[in-house]
Amino acid sequence: IVSVTETLLNDQSSKESSSSPTLYFTVRMEQIKQIFPGTCGGIAVVLVGHPFDTVKTLMAMPGSPYTSAFDCARQTVRDHGIPGLYRGISSPLCMQMFFRSVMFTSVRSATEWLQCTPDKPWTYALAGSIGWAFASLVESPQDLFRIQLQAQLKLMQEPGYKPAFTTLRDCIKHIYNTNGIRGCFHGLIPTVTRNIPAAACYFGSYEYLKARVKTATGQPLTNLHLLVCGGIAGICYWLPNYQFDCVKTCMMSDAIKKEDRLYKGVFDCWRKLYAEGGVRRFYRGFVPCMARSVPANAAMLWTVDTVRRCVGMGI
Repeated sequence: IVSVTETLLNDQSSKESSSSPTLYFTVRMEQIKQIFPGTCGGIAVVLVGHPFDTVKTLMAMPGSPYTSAFDCARQTVRDHGIPGLYRGISSPLCMQMFFRSVMFTSVRSATEWLQCTPDKPWTYALAGSIGWAFASLVESPQDLFRIQLQAQLKLMQEPGYKPAFTTLRDCIKHIYNTNGIRGCFHGLIPTVTRNIPAAACYFGSYEYLKARVKTATGQPLTNLHLLVCGGIAGICYWLPNYQFDCVKTCMMSDAIKKEDRLYKGVFDCWRKLYAEGGVRRFYRGFVPCMARSVPANAAMLWTVDTVRRCVGMGI
């Protein structure tokens, strides 16, 4: 819940009934100010980073036949054209308003609740972990649908393979009909496991860098400052946490029917991946991921902060 909304609602009893329309409008506007920047940032990160994400997903999948990120991108474009790199983009685009708004609203509320200050960057890290852990409830189904659609690019190479679905709507319907509502949250545990430390690195480093730049320059942050800080924050998000994402990708790209799955759980996935290729196995797809992290996360955080500044929330 947005803290400013709580404040306004708590003060409602002291206001006359004639002021209720103004109160309602103020509350709604504050909610929109929290949601709109996150949604815009989410759309930006999807449009910029999805081709990299498709390559990352295909390389991280079990039995990946690609020798490098370039080889993966080349074969995908050869077999499916440029649209192949955007396979599954409908899922994150359709759910961005829910995921990013929940994430940034939760982080913003946690920031206010923890009374985060630039001299205590760990408070921003904690706020980011709290917010993104809550947003995982939206992100996990979104990623499952996306990865299932992306995984078909590899499965289509197998002779006689006939996809059970080709659209986001059919994918959701197939998963729901097979495993019920719980099936839409397959991979939730590795998603939360990745998001808590990754979000701490992400938001903690971003706010810390912004504070250092402000102190060093003594001037308001420019667009270039925001882009650089956002790009570095993206690296901090992935560099120490990619192995968790690899486990999540492998579990979400597995068969939808439980009896056909290669991995029976999170620990079983870790064990089998390690047996497959040791520590290096957990970093398959790392190169396109890092190539994506700088432009995509820079675009997202720059968009969020720019939109916040435009609607009068500051940065």
